Formats: sequence, C-alpha cells, structure tokens
Amino acid sequence: SEMCIRDRRQAARTAALLRENRALRAAGVPPLAGLTLEEIERRALADTLRACGGNKAAAARSLGISEKTVYNKLKRLG
Repeated sequence: SEMCIRDRRQAARTAALLRENRALRAAGVPPLAGLTLEEIERRALADTLRACGGNKAAAARSLGISEKTVYNKLKRLG
C-alpha cells in the first residue's frame, strides 16, 4: 500500500541521517546525538531550504519528497 511505501521511504531517510551523523562525528563535526528525530528533520529541512534560497520546490527535489510534503513538514515542525 502507499502508506507502507511511505513508511519505508521514511525509514530509509532516517537510516541515511543516522549514517550521516556517524560520518560527521568521525570527521569531528558536532554530533546530532541527543536530538530528537523531529529536531534533526527540522534542521535538515531548514538547511535544505536555506541552500535552495527558500525555494520549496527545489528543496523538495533535493530531499526526494513532494512539495506538498515540504509544506506539511513546515506546518508540523514550525
């Protein structure tokens, strides 16, 4: 079902964030440990939007999610 696919995609994104966190720690970058998944997601979205000059469509493409999902996340995450 679509929900199952969505859950798998989210799990893959979460796993990628965790791998990235380990790689950043190994490189001496301050870790994301101690942050909630919501805080990590908020930072990733904010950083991507900043890198895309605030363009939500470009941020969505960069994150591999729909533009509607970006709007929903902005609303949910604040």
